[in-house]
Amino acid sequence: MTTSIDRKALDRAKGLIVTVGGAMRNASASLASATALEEFNARYDAALVEESFPDVSATLNDAFSYIAESWEDIRDNEVRLYEVFLFVREYRKFAETVDAFDDVVNSCGFAPDIFSDVTVGNEYYLLTSKYEQLLQPVLSAAEGRYGKTAEDKHDGIAHALHSYIHLANDLVLNDIIAGQCALERKLLWTGPLNEATIFGQYFGLSCKWMNDCFEFRGKDKRLRRLNYSHNRLNYDVKEYPIYNILVKYYPKE
Repeated sequence: MTTSIDRKALDRAKGLIVTVGGAMRNASASLASATALEEFNARYDAALVEESFPDVSATLNDAFSYIAESWEDIRDNEVRLYEVFLFVREYRKFAETVDAFDDVVNSCGFAPDIFSDVTVGNEYYLLTSKYEQLLQPVLSAAEGRYGKTAEDKHDGIAHALHSYIHLANDLVLNDIIAGQCALERKLLWTGPLNEATIFGQYFGLSCKWMNDCFEFRGKDKRLRRLNYSHNRLNYDVKEYPIYNILVKYYPKE
């Protein structure tokens, strides 16, 4: 039998990885800009990421121990399985953030000035990698009841759009597309603004929602607000590269 104290391990771990994942994304974005203000922000976020590693490791161990030890009860209980499914969904988002964060720390020459230990990204990466095998029975059982998750259906869209959107992951993009995402920090749109119009209109997103989710900059690097009427297309939509990407991952029925 599972107990309420066991189940609380999922909530503790989920809350912590949401916080640390946000700090990782903030630090990565700050390292990319490297202005004086961004350097200050990066130091704050980097300290949070480094100091939190022991707690993240401990809470994830507790959460996955609960799943492993209680799996026989969980898989046959609709409520318990859905709780675990939601935790795993958040965990996969965190694992993608860790992967991108590790790449940034390893490639940015500014990182040694910000982190006291530049192996921290790799430590998080090794931590998240060790649980992959345990996720498979959870996902297999959950898919039969709830259908495939967005990240399974559209796996790879963030990589396909990497030249348009900086440091995104599949889960975050799918949440934005579904109109459900609450971002700690806006994603940076690095592609042409008229192709941002294509992205927004393809999914029926309001211009306000696009501006809530993305930071846009003009050719002069100054902040801009996207405007569908102003940032309109010069050619047929099918001639723009982003359209072919969107059709591939989200084919129109």
